[in-house]
Amino acid sequence: MSFANPRNILEKRKEKLQFKIQKLNKNLKKISSFRLISFAFIIIYFSVYYFSRSENLYFLVGLFLLCVIFTYLILHFRNLKQYEFRLKSYSHLISREIFRADLNFKGLNRNHTQKKNPESLFQKDLDILTENGMFSYLDTTETLEGEKNF
Repeated sequence: MSFANPRNILEKRKEKLQFKIQKLNKNLKKISSFRLISFAFIIIYFSVYYFSRSENLYFLVGLFLLCVIFTYLILHFRNLKQYEFRLKSYSHLISREIFRADLNFKGLNRNHTQKKNPESLFQKDLDILTENGMFSYLDTTETLEGEKNF
């Protein structure tokens, strides 16, 4: 039975994430362009309606549809941006796990707030809370709330 190297598995995951992020960025650029075009159509459509002084309600139906499309594009863009943020966070977490797999604890330091008690003799002796200490190895929190709870 052969065991896979955890570093190789993590690097493959990170490569897949980078590919997903690149693909997502292309989609975000397309959606941004469509948003801009749809907004321009709304402005043009409204201008034609306003300057023609028409009382035809069919113009309002078209304007309403353009506004619905524009709103959908905004919401879809926002959801994709949140998904991109989650992918980047996951990629950062995998990077930290690669450092942990290589036993490179210097790469784990994030300058987070560590509780330092200068009066404690144990802290000076055991070197637990420094950037190369055991706390940096065990800490996998990504948010400030998680760090506070940890």
